[in-house]
Amino acid sequence: MNSLARCLIVFVIAALAGVVLARTGGDIALAARYYVEGQGWPQGESGPPRALYDYGPWLATALAVGGFAVGLKSLFGPARGSPAARAAWFFPLLMILGPGLLVNAVGKDHWGRPRPKQIAEFGGPATYITAGAIGPVAEGRKSFPSGHASMGFYLLAGYFVWRGRRPVLAHASLAAGVVMGAAIGWARIVQGGHFLSDVIWAGAVVFIAAEALAYFWLRPGKPAAKPQPNL
Repeated sequence: MNSLARCLIVFVIAALAGVVLARTGGDIALAARYYVEGQGWPQGESGPPRALYDYGPWLATALAVGGFAVGLKSLFGPARGSPAARAAWFFPLLMILGPGLLVNAVGKDHWGRPRPKQIAEFGGPATYITAGAIGPVAEGRKSFPSGHASMGFYLLAGYFVWRGRRPVLAHASLAAGVVMGAAIGWARIVQGGHFLSDVIWAGAVVFIAAEALAYFWLRPGKPAAKPQPNL
């Protein structure tokens, strides 16, 4: 299966999940499980949800900074331009492209999807809109997709660096990204900050960004043509 096919499959899964959650009321029903009338989402203010919100993204930040440091060091040594150096640069580049540009700059800042705590079902002034539907951009309407969850899903970056060479490490990285993204996403749902569909799309965007970046940045170049003998 090639990179384009994997991206299309992930995109379709996220889109279908968003449609199902909207049509069945799953987004609102899950948020309602943690909502307390007159109090909002008190469970999200302490314990594991608060810890995941405050400290969960640090792992992704450390991984991106570490990759940047290794890549920067390679510029001044014999490893410059090597596959190892390109692999190191992959981590900060994915952070910029995925959680940075696509999730936050393009998605959250311009989509205008209200958060659970802002919709009428939970005492807010806004109307629920489906995942991916663009609404009026207003202060705080930054539900789609989940920025915090994308930082958790970012931990799958190692899968794209090590797949094919170190499958055990690659799949461990993939599992870590899925688990951390889901955990932080759950915390944001408990806090009334995001819908489940926001979390699913955060994972899809990071995966697609990583797949595209790996294709253009990590793919080995074509072998040089063999010189023709002089006739």
